[in-house]
Amino acid sequence: VARFGHAVLPKPGGDKIGRRRLDTHFYGLQKLGAAFEYVTEEGLYRISAPDGLKGDYMLLDEASITGTANIVMAAVLAKGTTKNECQDGGDRFCHHPASEERHDRILPQAVPES
Repeated sequence: VARFGHAVLPKPGGDKIGRRRLDTHFYGLQKLGAAFEYVTEEGLYRISAPDGLKGDYMLLDEASITGTANIVMAAVLAKGTTKNECQDGGDRFCHHPASEERHDRILPQAVPES
């Protein structure tokens, strides 16, 4: 989505290791400006951001390593600044590397605003 302005993903599944929420992934990309559409007959998610992604503030309410990693990777290619704050701790991307205390993390501005 960050590189091409769109993506198509199949509905996940296949394992029985417990609940795997998609909320954090979707919420983060939506906060960056992506739109989601689920196509029932195809079992696919269509994600688009024709004008590109734009940095934003987001409070993540779930400790999701993969969800946060996907948001960080998208935010690096987004225009502007993304501030990521985690509720309930537990997410290593929201901890300062030199401390066990929780801190907000401001992600790098990889693409200058035009």
